[in-house]
Amino acid sequence: MASRAVILARVSTKEQELEGYSLDAQERLLVEYSKQHALRVMRTFRISETASKKDERRTFDEMMRYVARNHIPHLVCEKVDRLLRNFKDTVMIEAWLEEDTARRLHLVKNSIVLHKNSPSQDKFMWGIHVVVAKNYIDNLREEVAKGWEEKLRAGWLPGVPPLGYDNVGEVRKRIQRPNPEAAPLIQTMFELAKNRRYSVVTLTREMTGRGLRTRNGRPLSPSHVHKLLRNPYYVGVIPWNGRTYPGSHTPIISPELFAEVQQALSRPHVAQYQKHTPLFQGLITCRQCTSMVTWEVQKDHWYGRCRGPRRCLKRKYARADEVEAQLMPYLRALQAPVPRLVTWLRATLKEAAERDLMAQSSGIRSLEERDKALAARARQLYLDKLDGRVPVALYDELSAELQMERQGIARALARLQNNDYSHLDRGLAFVELTQTAGEQFEDSDVIEEKRDLITRLFSSLTLDGQRLICEYNKYARCILDKVRRTKPPEGDNFEPAISGFTNGKGAFSWAPHPIWLELVDEFRELFGDEVQA
Repeated sequence: MASRAVILARVSTKEQELEGYSLDAQERLLVEYSKQHALRVMRTFRISETASKKDERRTFDEMMRYVARNHIPHLVCEKVDRLLRNFKDTVMIEAWLEEDTARRLHLVKNSIVLHKNSPSQDKFMWGIHVVVAKNYIDNLREEVAKGWEEKLRAGWLPGVPPLGYDNVGEVRKRIQRPNPEAAPLIQTMFELAKNRRYSVVTLTREMTGRGLRTRNGRPLSPSHVHKLLRNPYYVGVIPWNGRTYPGSHTPIISPELFAEVQQALSRPHVAQYQKHTPLFQGLITCRQCTSMVTWEVQKDHWYGRCRGPRRCLKRKYARADEVEAQLMPYLRALQAPVPRLVTWLRATLKEAAERDLMAQSSGIRSLEERDKALAARARQLYLDKLDGRVPVALYDELSAELQMERQGIARALARLQNNDYSHLDRGLAFVELTQTAGEQFEDSDVIEEKRDLITRLFSSLTLDGQRLICEYNKYARCILDKVRRTKPPEGDNFEPAISGFTNGKGAFSWAPHPIWLELVDEFRELFGDEVQA
């Protein structure tokens, strides 16, 4: 335990790599030192000059956590300026040493082994090396900044260019060139953004569908797209630390198009007539006092506020766009866990409707045949009465029974003939609405379309201060119940065994099907009454 050690190797510049101060060279030196002093190396931490500041910090912090967690008493490094980058690191190292007298810091080239009870002379030399290391780092930072400034004045970006460009050339001499695949997509993105037909969210979805990805192959985020649309690098200008430099790279966006996009981004993404028709006008009430929330424009944004009595504690302003953002999870909560489930449901309901129609036709034929038979019997009974074969009293009794039965058949025929099964079509249309409601709401710029979606899915919307609370109507609650009770198949492998969505034995191929088939009866109850009304 007392001989366990951890090694830290670090290089700061490419020149150090080329001049023999590579990570491998440092590691060999430190491993040899550890062997000579009977230290058992448990782990080596390496920080290269290519690591970002965040990665450097992460590696250093990881090393200190590892040392503390595993009770490592020895930390071996080449020299002070390989170990420290700021006074914060110095404080962390000194605190680590002060916690245990057995801990040792080995600075090989400084010929220092520091511990809690080190003589004052060693601590004095440690302090000097710390100050020298800090000066070295500061000077290195100045030299790097000079190199960046020189490259910027030459018209080239020191770091990684935005999407649509690639770095080409040798290290420290890299220049930027348009990427032949991504650059046309960036041009398309700006063209689509200038007319405001797309919001940033829908534009992100559109460009992702067209194949625009990050360099790591991941889908773009709306914030990333917004940042790209604001970047003047695409018109030949390099922004850097609050300043701009004329670039030597090839612009892929014209200044006129860039200006149009900036003007479009500066405008609120609302239709012009929204100025007098706020989206939530008349739709939201106060959660506490049930008063209607009224809306007003302030600095190009709609704000809603409860106008109830002053004693109401929820009289806070809420921005309409933030309220919209809170509405989206309610809309998405209605989506089936597997999109293809709706296709399956459509086919199943179609089959159910066809079966019902066949049963209806068969029932009508059967009742009509029975009514004809009863009518024939009534005529024969009447003839028998006339001929005296049936007493009048018996005739009256039998005739009344026949009449009652025929009246029952007439009522049954009326029910069957008036039953048009349109409730299944209405129910399925509602299911399909719930699956696309979130996308429709985001994509639409028409206030009435959005208000229509809200009124078709929710029975009430209330504001608890600035928090939106939505209550689904009976139709949406029915769908939400199915979504919550459904667990998607592992790997999203909802596939029918054969055409007809059965496994060949008459059973459906996916376990949650009984949950969604409950909709057949529920549609009859929910939408059938409306049809009859």
